[in-house]
Amino acid sequence: MTRIVQAALLGIAVIVLGLMVARPAAAGNIVDNGGFEDGFSSWTHNPSSSFPWSLSGFAHSGARSVDTGCIGAPCITLAPSPTGAWLYQDVATTPGQLYDISFAYAPDGSPHELQAWWDGTMVYDNTTGGGGYAVHDASNTATLHNVMATGTTTRLEFLGRNDPGFLNVDDVAVRTVPEPSALSLLGIGLVGLLGARKRIAI
Repeated sequence: MTRIVQAALLGIAVIVLGLMVARPAAAGNIVDNGGFEDGFSSWTHNPSSSFPWSLSGFAHSGARSVDTGCIGAPCITLAPSPTGAWLYQDVATTPGQLYDISFAYAPDGSPHELQAWWDGTMVYDNTTGGGGYAVHDASNTATLHNVMATGTTTRLEFLGRNDPGFLNVDDVAVRTVPEPSALSLLGIGLVGLLGARKRIAI
C-alpha cells in the first residue's frame, strides 16, 4: 500500500471517528406531560408533606411548572415517605437501553436541595445556585447523560426542599440515546484495517 493511499485512509478514518464522537441527537421525550401544562396528569406527588408540590406559573417554558417550599431534611425522602416532597412518574423503558434525562430547576434562596432518582438510584443532587429562571433561560437546566434502564418500567423521581422560598421544576424529559451508526462502525473498521496493514509492513 502506497503512502498516499495510507494517508488517505487515515484521513477518512479520522473524519469518520470525529463524526462518531459527535453525539447524535437523542430521540423523542418519553415523559408524559413533562412541562406540567396538564397539571399533575401522569405524575404522582405527596400531597401531605409540608408545602407539597403544587402548580406554579413561574415557568421555564409554556405556562406552568411545579414548585415546593417543603422545609427541612425530612423533605428529602423517597415515596412513600409521609414527610417527603416526592414527585415521580413511571416511564416505559427498554432494559439495557441508555437514556438522557433533562429538566429545568429554579431554587429561591438557601438552604435548598433538589434530587433526581432513576430506577431507585440517585443521579442528581443540587444544593447550590438560586435566583430563579427566565423563560427559555438555559442557565438553570441539567442534563444527565447515559443512564441505563434495567426494566420495562423505570421510575423517575424528584425530591425537593426550599426552606426560605420555593423551588421550581419544569421541562422534564427522558430521551433514548441512539445506538452507534453504521458510519461509526465503518470508522472503527478503517482504523483496524490501517493497524493491520502497518503490522504487515513491519
